[in-house]
Amino acid sequence: MFFYHDSRNRYTREPFGAVRAGTKITLRAVCAEPVTLRLWDGQEHLVPMQKTGTVCAGQIPGYGQSLQEARLTAEPDETPLDVYEAVLDETYTGSAGLLWYYFVTRSGARFAAMDPLGGPCVRHSDGAPLHSQQITVYEKDFETPDWMHRAVVYQLFPDRFYDALDGARLKRKRRAGPDIVVHRDKREMPFVTPNGDGPDGIENNDFYGGNITGIRSKLAQLCALGVTAIYLNPIFEAASNHRYDTANYERVDRMLGSNEDFIALCREARRKGVRIILDGAFSHTGADSVYFNKFGHYDSVGAYQSESSPYASWYRFERFPDKYETWWGIQSLPCVNEMDPGYLDYMVTGPCAIVAKWLRAGASGWRLDVADELPDAFIRLLRQRVKSEKPDAAIIGEVWEDATTKISYGQHRTYALGHGLDSVMNYPLRDALIAFLLGQGDSLDLMRTLRAQQEHYPLPMYYALMNLMGTHDRSRILNILGQCDDQSLTRQQQRQVRMTEQQRMLGKKRLVRMLQILCALPGMPSVYYGDEAGMEGMRDPLCRGYYPWGNQDAALMEAFQHELSLRRTQPIRTDGFVSFFCPDPDTIQICRFYQDGKNAFGEPAAGSDLVVTVSRTLDDSDIL
Repeated sequence: MFFYHDSRNRYTREPFGAVRAGTKITLRAVCAEPVTLRLWDGQEHLVPMQKTGTVCAGQIPGYGQSLQEARLTAEPDETPLDVYEAVLDETYTGSAGLLWYYFVTRSGARFAAMDPLGGPCVRHSDGAPLHSQQITVYEKDFETPDWMHRAVVYQLFPDRFYDALDGARLKRKRRAGPDIVVHRDKREMPFVTPNGDGPDGIENNDFYGGNITGIRSKLAQLCALGVTAIYLNPIFEAASNHRYDTANYERVDRMLGSNEDFIALCREARRKGVRIILDGAFSHTGADSVYFNKFGHYDSVGAYQSESSPYASWYRFERFPDKYETWWGIQSLPCVNEMDPGYLDYMVTGPCAIVAKWLRAGASGWRLDVADELPDAFIRLLRQRVKSEKPDAAIIGEVWEDATTKISYGQHRTYALGHGLDSVMNYPLRDALIAFLLGQGDSLDLMRTLRAQQEHYPLPMYYALMNLMGTHDRSRILNILGQCDDQSLTRQQQRQVRMTEQQRMLGKKRLVRMLQILCALPGMPSVYYGDEAGMEGMRDPLCRGYYPWGNQDAALMEAFQHELSLRRTQPIRTDGFVSFFCPDPDTIQICRFYQDGKNAFGEPAAGSDLVVTVSRTLDDSDIL
């Protein structure tokens, strides 16, 4: 039986993609017999579809691209087929949420996408896997800060970027002593001393001396690169070098500087057109902290010390004090109850709440560490407070999957419905790009990921996605793309590995192609510090070395500056509509365009169409 519906073809679904609450949606199916729409929004709805006309397969607009995406060959067929239609009104789209649908014919056959990423429903053999199509309905008034649509993000690990004080602050660590290790040679790779805490524990007690003054002194270089937003890994007082084990949310770690240093950084960065985004680890604190105080290093009465502590209700004890809930079994990271009234007041809702305090100090937003560990209710309250404090502040979540369909702890998360996050770290796109560039998938596989994200995400979020290449918890992207990333080696063995010249050249060529694609897509290209300079290193903490000042890869730096400059000087790359094509298995084409004199946000815009073609095929003529 012939059947056709493509959720990405405006002939069979209008409008395309996610919709604001209350939007009417028209769904069509082409079939030889009557069709019923099966809709699910928490309960089942069977919607009879009305016959509206006839059409031959070859006359269906966009039919050829649907076949390409489904990896099918067109079969000439001039047989007239019926067109069936259903219109979903506010009865189904009146409130934010997800709608799922597939089709049932009069004979009982079911038709839905064969691909879990969605897409075309076309004639297929019996028994093929079926995946319901998704419609994301988001809040009517949901918008993301306009600056995010044009941003280039630079992720920076503070201890490893630049020491402007020649180690002077290293002596100001809260607990100087044998547990603190200082790298005298900043060219050394990070240490990988195991500590036995948790399933994959590393001591994380070695420091290089990077500081906030150093970041401030390098703002001009970052601006020259094209950076408009800096995302700082945690800066608050903590025992470790990564500082996800927060000891005091109210104070910048002394090794990095002071609260006043941070305020000065934000002030000067804003003068240069750069925003500062902070990393908030709100699902847990450090065991060595003002709040838990397991080791008695603070004057406070911590939750570990007394059940009558003002912080006791923040934590969950199975047996006081030694058996408590931890993050992934790591004893130094006790989990908190985010909805505890005291914790909520301290972090979010109180007059001096932490999320407000640092926005007032100059921050332009928060990146939420392990967002899936935070209840939706907590994120919703955090959004309300952040936006009331600073309407154009950003809220970015660490979400490793499609944020519109993420399920965590048995619950469907509501990150992308307009009352949660503005953006997420786009790991699925990163994975798809790596697979394409390494030959683990072809351009069609990449296009399916690109089109799925375009379809599933609300438009304001889609144009604000944080599109990653490298990050602090994965091997350096140069190692991955240069195929020098053997994860079967121990951490000590990985620490000794250095890329060969051949691997570096291969990795650099692929990295430039990855950047070319990201700079042509909607969303915020995100550069992990040092990737533009050719830094290498395997699994964390080896991907967290000190920036190679004076030894940057000049050719790679120039390529990054060139691509980021194109993004900055060609507005169509940030606000234009987008479509994707696969000329051949090795090539992806990204087309940016304006429509009817308007950009993707409905604002007046003018300019020529832009087509960016990127091939993964490498040859000796490559600049790098």
